[in-house]
Amino acid sequence: CRLGFTYLRLKDNHMEILNREDEVERFELLEVLTFDSVRRRMSVIVRSDTGK
Repeated sequence: CRLGFTYLRLKDNHMEILNREDEVERFELLEVLTFDSVRRRMSVIVRSDTGK
């Protein structure tokens, strides 16, 4: 929420995010890179509904 985006849920392999304009955006979850103690972060790779 600090950056203006709120994670809502994971549903049917799609992440739903509430953006700064209070609109729900959906992203297809392609890959999850789990937390790595060397990198000290985790990452996700997603595709928007527009294909980008």
